[in-house]
Amino acid sequence: MRSHAPYVIGRDAELRHLQQALAGARQQRGGVVFLVGEAGIGKSRLAAEAVGAAFDSGMRVLRGRSSTTGPTVPFRPLTEALMSLFRSGEPIDDLALGPYRPVLGRLIPDWNTGDHESSSMVILGEAVLRLLIGAGKGRGQLLLLEDLHDADPETLAVVEYLVDNLEYTPVLLLATIRTEFCDALDLAASARRRGTGTVLELPPLTRPQMQDLIAAQLGTEPDRVPPEALERLCDDSAGSPFLVEELLQSMISGGALVQGAEGWRVVGDLRSDVSTALARGILRRIDRLGPQGLTLLSAAAVLGRRFPLTVLQRMTGIDDRSLLSHLHAGAAAQLVVPDGPSPDWYAFRHPLTVEALFTQLTPGTRAELAGRAADAVQELHPDLPGEWCPLVAELRAQAGDPAEAGRLLAEAGRRALADGAIGSAITLLDRAERLLAGGADAASRAEVLESLLPALAEAGDFARAFDLAEHLHALGGAGLGAPASPRCTPGWPRSPTPRAAGRTATARSPAPAPCSARPPTRPSPRRSTSPRPIWPSTPPAPTAPSRPRSSPAPPSRRRSGTNCPPSPARPGNCSPRWPANATRARPTPCWNRPCPPPNATSSRSSACTR
Repeated sequence: MRSHAPYVIGRDAELRHLQQALAGARQQRGGVVFLVGEAGIGKSRLAAEAVGAAFDSGMRVLRGRSSTTGPTVPFRPLTEALMSLFRSGEPIDDLALGPYRPVLGRLIPDWNTGDHESSSMVILGEAVLRLLIGAGKGRGQLLLLEDLHDADPETLAVVEYLVDNLEYTPVLLLATIRTEFCDALDLAASARRRGTGTVLELPPLTRPQMQDLIAAQLGTEPDRVPPEALERLCDDSAGSPFLVEELLQSMISGGALVQGAEGWRVVGDLRSDVSTALARGILRRIDRLGPQGLTLLSAAAVLGRRFPLTVLQRMTGIDDRSLLSHLHAGAAAQLVVPDGPSPDWYAFRHPLTVEALFTQLTPGTRAELAGRAADAVQELHPDLPGEWCPLVAELRAQAGDPAEAGRLLAEAGRRALADGAIGSAITLLDRAERLLAGGADAASRAEVLESLLPALAEAGDFARAFDLAEHLHALGGAGLGAPASPRCTPGWPRSPTPRAAGRTATARSPAPAPCSARPPTRPSPRRSTSPRPIWPSTPPAPTAPSRPRSSPAPPSRRRSGTNCPPSPARPGNCSPRWPANATRARPTPCWNRPCPPPNATSSRSSACTR
């Protein structure tokens, strides 16, 4: 795998504009171009392409970068750029500078005379302009200033003078700026309004562009990129090329994405931790919001990528003015954005911002915040309608209360089942069952299973339903209460009967009475195991029985009050949704076999007997 894509993807329009600007500088028509975008969007990569194009065309290139590391150094990017003139070894014609040469001593140590009292930013700007024109005469020159958002005010004052006076010179000024609140961004916006500079805002990559980027890094074709990896990278990177490269590298180094004889394939969990460099970059922007801003965003991260302001305010106890002030600052730092038409909801711009915030929270602090968030939601929405119920369930799980989380997920699953969302219901109920499996609340787990079994049957997952039915029988054998007789309903009974648990009925637990929907007269005919629809409107052709109906049942099947012993492979219920052909072995007619609805016209209606 390549560490970077061999070529720039998704920036064709920007590259064409830079090529035209470089050609104009070589023809004495200089100008200014600002590359603006969030961190990791590709500003530096695009600037590097411009540098390469300038070198290829024979232009001189001067490069400088602003930095926040260490103490503030005035004019740092300009000094770094101009010093490269002397490192090249080419002679500098300083006669044309005249009286401006001593002024440049503030930027060039070789020309420093110690007399700077009479110089202003305008004079210094003119001195830099004359030096650039002289150095670029006859060949054109590119002045690249990176990370101008970190520049000191003195540097920005000189840059502003250059912006207004580079139009008819052989110099192209190219600067990179992040889309966060800073004086450099104001300078770029002002230059665009005056028509003295061009601002190229870099948007996030689209899904096809990200697919091309991933394919270029993996050295394969776009259609050979594993769909699971593409989906994960699109969700987590939010269109940032830097994040795509970082996360893809993490997947490969972690062994989740491997290359085989047939290409790249996914073999593990694609979720990865936030890299140290990435987390540091995100947290640096958060730190600028102050301690209260960090606390506020950490509380918001516990709620998820999307968070409501009412719940966040109830969690933190912050007043309206401070809340909105920190949110506006977070939006200016490209950390959060308004979400949807409702003004009460905000969202983190990148999913990885949430993970970066979690790296600063201890497990205890995160659990405490999750508990406070759950309390706040339940105070504001006691009935937990809609998505509030699964949200609070997740928060309770993070707070270390799996029992309550399981009960809430079960409630959310039952609501989804009632609404006909079978897939969502199975997902919620399955997670609820797993959370409750390790606890002591067997009754709650049994209730979850009673809701999960018909959902699995409705989805056609009978094998899994049979397995869970055995767990339900085991819970019945553990001493849970049971009704006197099963009910013929579309669902499962509230708890298994003693006979379903494998016990003989006693006086205290009488044998279940026949279901009212089933005629108790004659036994069921032997059924074929070939596939057939559930409860067909017309009875299928009967299969010849292997044993005459008149022959008595073998001794092992003669039981008081029933035609057969309870089948451990079939749950004790009266569900009309359970198909007769979805069995591991041919069932025999008994009280715990499913029965058809009362109005069924199938000949099976006589098969449910006692």
